[in-house]
Amino acid sequence: MHPNTLDAVVSSVVDKDPVMLVHQVTGGYAKRSGDLQVVPDKVAASADRSHRFRMHLEGNHEGNNLYSFENLLQDGAGNLPADRYMSANPADIANGIIWKPKVAVTEGTDEAKAQVWYVIPQECGGGYALLNYLDPTYLLGMIGKTPHLAACGRPNESVYGVIPLIGVWKIVKPNDQQCIHQHTPDV
Repeated sequence: MHPNTLDAVVSSVVDKDPVMLVHQVTGGYAKRSGDLQVVPDKVAASADRSHRFRMHLEGNHEGNNLYSFENLLQDGAGNLPADRYMSANPADIANGIIWKPKVAVTEGTDEAKAQVWYVIPQECGGGYALLNYLDPTYLLGMIGKTPHLAACGRPNESVYGVIPLIGVWKIVKPNDQQCIHQHTPDV
């Protein structure tokens, strides 16, 4: 079983443990494959770690914490590439997810703001909405969802501040055999 998603968030931030983003409705998991793909299959033991993320607390804005999501994709030699932080496209926020080297939030640039996310707990049904700091009317969702095919993860605009189910994610520890989680016990 997966631990409570709050435990996974805390463990990722405090202990630097990896997490996965699992879509609340489809059960597909997010992975870096060019941009961001939401894959409907079961998690395969993957040497490239493209489905693993590490959350970093980047500060807060008006009482809400801001987080960045470092993708743990590895190249064939086991190295982490420099462009590994999930970012909305600062030139066009609705134009997909891009991967950028870390930019300090304190810089206050659009590139820095596009790289951090509000992680908002959802009361009905659980899970979290990931709203982009550059423009919080956009939340991480997907387009092109077809059953049994990968979908493109992308910022979607919310309407009147309502979080649609397409933008709700579970944040859980990886459960493939290559990740041995040391801090949060299975419950």
